[in-house]
Amino acid sequence: AFLNQFPTTFKLVKNPSGYLITAGNLINADDQTFIQERINTVNKLQKEDLKNLYREIIANGQFNEEGGAGLGFIELAKTSGQKIGYTFDPISTSLKYFTIYLELRN
Repeated sequence: AFLNQFPTTFKLVKNPSGYLITAGNLINADDQTFIQERINTVNKLQKEDLKNLYREIIANGQFNEEGGAGLGFIELAKTSGQKIGYTFDPISTSLKYFTIYLELRN
């Protein structure tokens, strides 16, 4: 029932400084801490550090078919050069709606 009420979303909006990308989906509430830690780590790194971390994860095999080691977050930050924004909205005791925000500047 929650999937119909809270569908996966993706939005690309042009604004004067470039584009704003937002994407959202339901997650298990237990996954919030893991996701937050990954994004916060990525947000603290400079571009060269992001490249090095990406290479390190690939070289050490710290990922699976779905990523799992924050490769997607690293790639977003590397490509955009911007910090990743996010929110977690409670849906139930076991579910949250996770939204990620990223600005691509001209």
